[in-house]
Amino acid sequence: MLHIMIVGCGNIAHLIFKKSKNIAIDAVFDINEQRAKEFSKLTGAKICKSIEDLLKQDCTLVVEAASPHAVVEIGEKVLKARKDLMIMSVGGLADKDFYEEMLSLASKLEQKIYIPSGAIGGLDALSAASIGKIESILIETTKPASSLPVEVKEKKKIFEGTPDDAIKQFPKNINVAVTLSLIGRSKNVIVKIVADPNAHRNKHNITIRGDVGTITMCFDNVPSENEATSLLAGYSAVALLERLSSPLQF
Repeated sequence: MLHIMIVGCGNIAHLIFKKSKNIAIDAVFDINEQRAKEFSKLTGAKICKSIEDLLKQDCTLVVEAASPHAVVEIGEKVLKARKDLMIMSVGGLADKDFYEEMLSLASKLEQKIYIPSGAIGGLDALSAASIGKIESILIETTKPASSLPVEVKEKKKIFEGTPDDAIKQFPKNINVAVTLSLIGRSKNVIVKIVADPNAHRNKHNITIRGDVGTITMCFDNVPSENEATSLLAGYSAVALLERLSSPLQF
């Protein structure tokens, strides 16, 4: 049985509780106290009044399921408390200086930072390809317009640029671009975001070019209860946690 603590008691936290088989949620923290209370009643997890209170607990794995801002706020605190950290809001690592500081600190303290695959897959192939040269990574994401902070009457490209700029404008919608950038170890990542008022799913078309050739991937994802988040993203958190508790690693 793997014991965890969760920061953020929203959609991802509920999926972890409902779908995991070998995971116990010991404690939770959420800036929304009512949401924390409701989740605690459901799971039996202890409610912590602050991140400092959470980090005093014995459990050694913290799951961030709140926001990119939360990653920046709690990241170093978690590692300094000698606890491992699983990050769902990968956009919090978009700032390269912060990312390098987190890696350096984790290495120094011999702690682990875990990043689930999120709303996409094929990251094992990308990681292998990055041993050689990655020339470019292109991700085109199409989402229901209602899940984006825009108003459009027809299908329209609303953004094209870097993952850093994308996450600043759409912090809750484009974590996958940052994941691709980090695992692909590439600065040549282009993000396109398309808003479609007639779409009911989150679609990601990815093209990776490099020494190994061309890798193309397409994901047509059913949204979770939170329309901005694919159900696959929540399931990827459960899958990673289950792997950590399993004697079989792949």
